[in-house]
Amino acid sequence: MRGTVRLLSYLIGLALACVLALAVLIVWRVPERTPAVEKPAVMRMADGGFSSRLLGRNDLMAALRGQPVSLSLTGDEIDAVWQDLARRMLAGAGDVSLDDGEAAVILSMPLKRTPLRVLAFRGEWLNLRAQVRAEPEGLPRLVSVRLGRLPVPPWLALWASQRVVAHYELDEVADMALSSVRSVRISPLKAEVTALWRGDFNTRLLSMLVPTEDHERLRAYQRRLADLTRPPPPGTMYRADVALPAVIRPMFEEARQRSLAQVVAGGTADSEQVAARENRAVLLVLALYAGQVPLERLIPPSGGGRVAALPSRPRILTLQGRPDFAQHFLLSALLANDMGGRLTDAVGVYKEMMDTRRDHGGSGFSFNDLAADRAGNRFGQRARQAPVALQARVAEHGDRDDFFMPAVGDLPQFLSDQDFKRLYGQVGSDAYNAVMREIDRRVNALPVLN
Repeated sequence: MRGTVRLLSYLIGLALACVLALAVLIVWRVPERTPAVEKPAVMRMADGGFSSRLLGRNDLMAALRGQPVSLSLTGDEIDAVWQDLARRMLAGAGDVSLDDGEAAVILSMPLKRTPLRVLAFRGEWLNLRAQVRAEPEGLPRLVSVRLGRLPVPPWLALWASQRVVAHYELDEVADMALSSVRSVRISPLKAEVTALWRGDFNTRLLSMLVPTEDHERLRAYQRRLADLTRPPPPGTMYRADVALPAVIRPMFEEARQRSLAQVVAGGTADSEQVAARENRAVLLVLALYAGQVPLERLIPPSGGGRVAALPSRPRILTLQGRPDFAQHFLLSALLANDMGGRLTDAVGVYKEMMDTRRDHGGSGFSFNDLAADRAGNRFGQRARQAPVALQARVAEHGDRDDFFMPAVGDLPQFLSDQDFKRLYGQVGSDAYNAVMREIDRRVNALPVLN
């Protein structure tokens, strides 16, 4: 018995010593005083085909039909995307360099923006360095990882990254994206990814977008939308468009009433959680309507009735008199509600970059589109973070366009690739950031957010 106790005490002491040694290593070897990447994090407009290759509609549709697709990007383009994502999502800087069959990835983040902020007295920066090597099939293999000056076993780094992805509820999306990769080829000049989207992924993606427990909510808001967009009686003036406030205000009023009814009926229900689910359902119904995607494609008719039919001549939602502003606002609101604001901002910028290519069907880079994206982004975040308060604010005061989106008539729009480069150089330049700061100032002053 004494021997067992002695052994147990020894093991506990050894474990504590290991934990203490690891803590000392982290304190002394992870924080660094300078960033490993000091180049400005800007999204270069790159060559003319970059944006269309990154977000090609034809490739996307082929992938959804189960056809293999290939995406080839130069090292500079990959580096530009990584820089921009690092800046937007992590307030840091990034670098990617390609070699024969390998890639080196560096990420520098302010330590105060990480869970290790308590170690900032040792250094202000957290530098992550990783080396990946292409395999004959499937994903590249993680060869080495370093946090600051501390080597990290690749298996531990992968485990930690999985926990981070799960924390942000992106684990299923990440699993589908990574499982679809068939091969990655890396050369000093470019990387080429071949992917195959499996047929069952569409069902999984649909169940994530429209969970079964939300079907009744969506049907209810579709019925309300059908009433609000119904043509007026014969003999009265008919307008093919309808201002977004005339629709979103009564729908948020219904969301407030439905949320209250559920809380009262449930007794102990979390009012914020209930309101957030109702708000998301409103945003999904409106975003689908603005994008002309029928809700009945996403919800089966069985088990709760059919989806309400919309008018045969659907009216077009507008914001400040423009359908595209309503589309930008609603889609950004839905994306921000589901994925967060920084990623939504990045999606909006990449879309505008693609629009600079007139030869690929783009209308040009428009800062007023980004303003609509930004306003929708903040609205979608607020719909999740302060859902009850937002319901009340919209239901009681949301009857004007300028309640939801700032004035943008003076902002540059329809800029070609050449015009954008001449005036602003690149995304992230001083001139570009000055316009974005003004947009953010206007968005932050919106009545719906204050």
